[in-house]
Amino acid sequence: MAPRSFEQTLVAQNPLVLRLHRLMESFAKSNDESDFYLDRTEGFIVYVDLDKSEEELSELSSELKNNDSRFVAIPKLTFYETKKVMEGFVNEKVYDIDTKEKLLDIIQSKEAKENFLEFIYDHHTEMEKWQQYYQERFRIRIIEWLRQHNFDFVFEEDLDLTKSIV
Repeated sequence: MAPRSFEQTLVAQNPLVLRLHRLMESFAKSNDESDFYLDRTEGFIVYVDLDKSEEELSELSSELKNNDSRFVAIPKLTFYETKKVMEGFVNEKVYDIDTKEKLLDIIQSKEAKENFLEFIYDHHTEMEKWQQYYQERFRIRIIEWLRQHNFDFVFEEDLDLTKSIV
């Protein structure tokens, strides 16, 4: 029996109900060892482990190409984008001069993201502000990306649904 094409059997839900936090994780975790794709028909995220065998990756690549109108690659965040978000946070939300200077020094160093997060998590007054700032910035980034790729969507977190409906 020949496999059925995804395109023949499924019609996109309109609008797609997406989970913002899962998209945020995919944007943040996409790197040289992994790729993520958003399925525009069902709204789920496909994780690709680039450490898999050539055969498995070739098979998956073929499947994605055969359904290129269905799957959209989630972009990898560049070091520059991440650095700009960290700098924006420091300039907009950090008011203590010593903390601001320390964070700006960290951003200019090697392993800036890891050291920045370590410093933030050790300073609880800044941690909550950072988490809120990060979520706001990446929500905007994700919405822009979804609109750029013509997704008709709503975030599940924005819906006022009871557990029995979900």
